[in-house]
Amino acid sequence: MSTFGKRLKELRKLKKMTQRELSDCLGVSSTTISRYENEEIAPTEEIIVKTALVFHCSSDYLLGLSPCEKIPGDFIKEYDSLKQKEQKLERLLNELSLLKEIME
Repeated sequence: MSTFGKRLKELRKLKKMTQRELSDCLGVSSTTISRYENEEIAPTEEIIVKTALVFHCSSDYLLGLSPCEKIPGDFIKEYDSLKQKEQKLERLLNELSLLKEIME
């Protein structure tokens, strides 16, 4: 198993995420996650970066270039803040959609 696939699976299980949950975070299918974990395909640079953000680790760690899985705290805080804002915006858009349906 490639370092990326092995570490992806380890981190996903450590965070108690399903392949589907991770696929939603990365914007790929759950089949693609399975194929990464089973070393059937290699991730793009974009997926490596997104994965590092999701798991709060470095891309070097994911690629086996570093034994350290942490990234600077300020970056993590900024990412978490943006993720919360994105989720809030999504909820507001859903509420707006429901209001439009009611008004019609």
